[in-house]
Amino acid sequence: MSSQTLGARFIRTAKRQLASFCMADSTGRELTFGRALVGSLLLSRAIRRLPEPSRYVGLLLPASVGGALANIGTSIAGCIPVNLNFTAGHDAMAAAIERCGIRTIVTSKTFLAKAGIETMAGMIFLEDMLASTSATQKALMLAAVRLFPASLLERLFCPPADPHEIATVIFSSGSTGVPKGVMLTHHNILENIASVNDAFALTPADVMVGVLPFFHSFGFTGTLWFPMITGFGVAYHPNPTDAKTIGDLAEKYKGTLIISTPTFCAGYIRKIRPEQFAHLRYAIVGAEKLVPSPMSRPSVVGVDRPRLERISMPSYPAKVSPPGALMVIVAPKLLYDALPPMELTAPTEITPAQLAGVLLATSARSLPADATIARVTPCASAAEITC
Repeated sequence: MSSQTLGARFIRTAKRQLASFCMADSTGRELTFGRALVGSLLLSRAIRRLPEPSRYVGLLLPASVGGALANIGTSIAGCIPVNLNFTAGHDAMAAAIERCGIRTIVTSKTFLAKAGIETMAGMIFLEDMLASTSATQKALMLAAVRLFPASLLERLFCPPADPHEIATVIFSSGSTGVPKGVMLTHHNILENIASVNDAFALTPADVMVGVLPFFHSFGFTGTLWFPMITGFGVAYHPNPTDAKTIGDLAEKYKGTLIISTPTFCAGYIRKIRPEQFAHLRYAIVGAEKLVPSPMSRPSVVGVDRPRLERISMPSYPAKVSPPGALMVIVAPKLLYDALPPMELTAPTEITPAQLAGVLLATSARSLPADATIARVTPCASAAEITC
């Protein structure tokens, strides 16, 4: 049943579109799905050959091409990647390492130097792993990826696994005590990905702007595995507060989707030029208490015309958004100022001609019956959100 694990699903997705854009990051690295598959398989083999392999492998890497390949390679190798929260401090990382019995930590010398993190016992470096791979090994792996069918690659590189086995452990920050680990299975993550894709129906032409760290639940599922399993590209930047670089990245790769938090989005609104988000269709915002202020002037980012034919809104009365609710900003900066205020308190199909500014939608599957979606009120220049 290994075909229903994250690593095996990535192999199948990559084989379908070897020449398509897969991932890039702000350092300039850029890979097709074929190159990403070659890199992941080489890393998976290196991880399996470690002198003291353990079931849990720590990953201390930012949101980047290297961090994504390390996660994919670890999963293909049949190990459990545990992305360590390097922002939580040494004690929180040490607690996560102890709880999972981690003996090996995959990291990067460059990242440790930039982040000011001291080396720890059991660390191995991506630079050394890549340097130990000969040109012949790379050429043979490239030939295997091009010539072998996905089913054969799975049998050769993916050990037998059950989809209900653990795929990762996500740790809390430890702000309320010892960090707590949440075990997620392959089935958990794949079902979440299927649910999100049902809602958004993304295509290989879409590009995610990946700004969340992989130790974050949104980062691991949304910005790492969602594009890798579904088959569209992603452009990573490790600092979600660096609005200038994120804007440049979104403009370069024509980003259509971003997952972030209200706090980070407030910075994007202030600093990112409208044309840099010209291709953005969705911004999924959550992971902290939602307040109207970060999005109260959304007209400074977005597009000039609707990109969707219709949006179905859930049936919720207009009250207040619950903490942690999922908020989706659909097609910002739509100027339909002549429309009267609309209070979305019932299931409503809204066509582009009816869109007034920014529509906020919440996840109908997870919110209580008294949750808020939004009130959309046109004003002189664009739409203003009020709750």
